[in-house]
Amino acid sequence: MCRVRPVAVLLSAAAVVFAGCTRRVQSLLDAGSAPGEAGSDAGDAGDGGPTSVAMFDCDAGPPSPESGGLTWHPEVLPGVSGRQQAGWVASSTDPECVALSPRSVPAQLSWAVADGGAACDPAIIDGQGDLSVAWLNGNGITTSYLRADGSAAAAIRDGKDGTGKPVEGQIAEVPRTSGFLVLSKTFTPWCNFVRPIASDANPTGPAVFVEAAFPNKLQQIGQNPAGGYVEVRINSDGKQPATKTLDLRFVNEALLPLGDWQTALTYRENIQWAVNVDQQGRALVLAFMYPPSFGPPPPPADWRFSARWMGPNGPLTEEFQPVTPIFTPTSPSGFVVFAGWGTIVPLPEGGFAMYQYQTDPSYGTISPTGWYAFYPSRQAATESPPSWLQLYDGSLRLLANGQGYAAIEPQGPNSCARTVLLVAASGRTCFTLALEGADACNAFPDTLWPDGSLVLQNADGHSSCLISWWPGLARPAR
Repeated sequence: MCRVRPVAVLLSAAAVVFAGCTRRVQSLLDAGSAPGEAGSDAGDAGDGGPTSVAMFDCDAGPPSPESGGLTWHPEVLPGVSGRQQAGWVASSTDPECVALSPRSVPAQLSWAVADGGAACDPAIIDGQGDLSVAWLNGNGITTSYLRADGSAAAAIRDGKDGTGKPVEGQIAEVPRTSGFLVLSKTFTPWCNFVRPIASDANPTGPAVFVEAAFPNKLQQIGQNPAGGYVEVRINSDGKQPATKTLDLRFVNEALLPLGDWQTALTYRENIQWAVNVDQQGRALVLAFMYPPSFGPPPPPADWRFSARWMGPNGPLTEEFQPVTPIFTPTSPSGFVVFAGWGTIVPLPEGGFAMYQYQTDPSYGTISPTGWYAFYPSRQAATESPPSWLQLYDGSLRLLANGQGYAAIEPQGPNSCARTVLLVAASGRTCFTLALEGADACNAFPDTLWPDGSLVLQNADGHSSCLISWWPGLARPAR
């Protein structure tokens, strides 16, 4: 558990922002509010055009596995440990705490990719504590799906044609109340698809074709707490230099559009963006724009930042200036870089509170840090965060339905042993749990999810796929 932002991560993030994009910039730059939505548009070698000669009709659905579509495979089951004996301890008998009374402590599940050289994205949890994790090895991208009770597991792999050329590739996985959505794209023809699947990766409905003509593409889908989802795409006019737009579209649970695509931002630079939807169903768009650069990153004078609230029918506010954490190096030969938005925490009444960790002072400083801003819902301005947030750090997560929060605190100043907290909406600590079997320091940040699950993810040599999780750990009993 790391409470100081590792400078290696920060500098890696800078390299991604100024030199290109990875499958998930979120994992480097923005922890985001769970599920946390972010991305970049800085050039992608995978989007240069068709890479295979497979042909099919997008309207008829994705290609079959035999034709290069995604393929399904068995997966190793997670290990299930015994439940710990020590339970939750009440810190208050206030009525708001009684309503948060937790369940008994669930069993710990553990899992690792069989390929020791694989690199994993941060794991994703659905509303039932089921886990999804995407990983990369020499054969491409595989996403593993593991049931919260340890009873089932499956994997989905990118599809290739008979010559080994890619046909359909996975873009992202999106948690649902139960199960996940799988976003994918094909190259010839250029299509985007969304598949609803169960926690064991079995499809629960037909794939949905999302139109986005080349070189445009569906970037992500995020859950809307008010119901349904919000889609994000990048749209280009195809000219050189290209003028692009970041567009949003609200859809229902069946992925049917509730309106047209609506433009949030227009830009010509590279962009790193984050889209999060608050408890009122309004989307906050945050963007960092910068010119292309080969070599040193562009100086701050060439940067541009923007924020805007969006709804189903378009912008709810004008663009406005967000609060921006900046990394300043100790070394005079270092580079000033945008440090990322940090942790984005929704509040029950709407809006988002922002938290940024400090980095190792021997490398430099980030400013501002801590709880540095609050974005009130549908307002083109920022405010100071609620004072009670100072009791907690960026591990704080809003639980499903706005019942309260969960957080993590170390059991000592130099300890990685963890205590999990259940926190009322007022900020009062209601219950604490000294977690057993979780004393090791990990390479990934500890992550709590809205269903109350806690995920610990670590690296071992070249592998970043050592995962332990407690499904629904901080989920209230009622």
